[in-house]
Amino acid sequence: MNTREKIRVELLQELLEEHGVSLSEEKLKDMSDVLFQHFDMEREEDMYSYPSPADFKCQKCESLKSKLEDAKNENEVYRKSVIERRGATNAYVKDGKVLYDLV
Repeated sequence: MNTREKIRVELLQELLEEHGVSLSEEKLKDMSDVLFQHFDMEREEDMYSYPSPADFKCQKCESLKSKLEDAKNENEVYRKSVIERRGATNAYVKDGKVLYDLV
């Protein structure tokens, strides 16, 4: 048994003894091997896992969403300004021109 295995067995032994469980060194070694193999497999799976599209939020996407929201807000301020200045009931852009409906 190498140093790493000894440390793992001692750790498992301490944890089990805290809960009133006492096992032979052989059983502790077997349990330790299985437990830490499981941990290693989970770590390896995490290394190769990819986020699902629902979980994926990249900084570029978030930045673009923020810029889009800013542009929408700016557009709404401009639209309201045209309505107030022209006494219009509605303002909109069509074919690159600002149009508005008068009362």
